[in-house]
Amino acid sequence: MNLLQERLKELRKEKRLTQAELADIIKTTQKTISDYERGISNPDLETLTNFANFFDVSTDYLLGKTNDRKAKVPTPSIDLSQLDSIDIALFNASHELSTSEKTQVMDFVNYIKNKNPSEEDGK
Repeated sequence: MNLLQERLKELRKEKRLTQAELADIIKTTQKTISDYERGISNPDLETLTNFANFFDVSTDYLLGKTNDRKAKVPTPSIDLSQLDSIDIALFNASHELSTSEKTQVMDFVNYIKNKNPSEEDGK
């Protein structure tokens, strides 16, 4: 039995849920939960994330990469004194954008960063 199988079963039992009850919560079938717990199949990324959110553990914990149930997200160190008003405005505006819009902004930023210098000079 791999750690994913063990941990899914253990977490389900800690919540005193049957496979059918967990299946209803995760929006799948009891057979699928059974297959996960027996190692017959593995959840896709979306389902794995749903399990992690429901059980309040990290996906790394579910996958056996750590024994710490909570995710330790590295905190980026940003020297705020290096940010100008445009950086701050972009950051603040990003909270109002959808994921699709943020992707479009990043595509445009990458385009600008990779633009040929001769194009910049109008040559």
